[in-house]
Amino acid sequence: MIYKLTNVGSNSDGFNALATLAATTNDIEYSSLELSFAGVSWFDANMVAPLGVVLAHVLDRYNTVSIVDLAWGQKSILQRNGFLDGFGYPAPTNWGGTVLPYIRYKITEAHRFYDYLDEYLPGKGMPEMTSDFSLRFQQSLGEIFINSQVHSNSRLGVFVCGQFYPAKQRLDISMADAGITIPGRINRRFKINMPPVKALRWALIEGHTTKQDSPGGVGLKLIHDFVTLNGGCFQIASGRAFWEFHHGVEKFLELGHDFPGTVVNLEVYTADKKSYGAKKSSVEM
Repeated sequence: MIYKLTNVGSNSDGFNALATLAATTNDIEYSSLELSFAGVSWFDANMVAPLGVVLAHVLDRYNTVSIVDLAWGQKSILQRNGFLDGFGYPAPTNWGGTVLPYIRYKITEAHRFYDYLDEYLPGKGMPEMTSDFSLRFQQSLGEIFINSQVHSNSRLGVFVCGQFYPAKQRLDISMADAGITIPGRINRRFKINMPPVKALRWALIEGHTTKQDSPGGVGLKLIHDFVTLNGGCFQIASGRAFWEFHHGVEKFLELGHDFPGTVVNLEVYTADKKSYGAKKSSVEM
């Protein structure tokens, strides 16, 4: 199969593009996929994490995947972040100062993800934070990773990538798993048939969880509070459900097709001059 990808940004259109790719390739097995970038004028580098989820599902069905027709700039950034390494391109000689590399983890490797944050977040334009808040911030990102371990049953792993855009004053981080979606998990746990967007709304209420005898949403709340003050953006895509919080505005949408897993995107506004410290349950400046 030859598939011509369209533009993929960190937005609902980008997730729709990847969900459409997943739906179109869902039935191929013992075959091949040639993924063409000929029609792509822009691809947010961090979005290779959810693209990695889609392609992992394709490869898991005993297919081969090749990536072709990359423009020079696309090839350069996707080589530097390590994404193309698994598709026959030379491995990067260095990650580059703006890259948080593309890495696929087992769901049990949260400790390695914490090491990843320690190594690659510094120097990427993060606002000033006290050491206590910086620790809590990374712990909150780690909790999102651990949610994949607890809830997704993703045997294909968790995919991580990020990119600092100094000229655009933003840092994007994506974490994507290839497991049971949030709507799927809720419907399975409670033996109901809740619509995707309604299920995601339920999951985002603080304290709601599908894990018995365990409170949920603590990490999400701190990140949400931070994004509110920072002016960044927070997104979740899972199955057909998409949520975005940006500049104080919350948006829910239903995607045209199922994304085969769950993605959490965080966009940090790096021109933020505020200094962040930690209270017991929230963020202070």
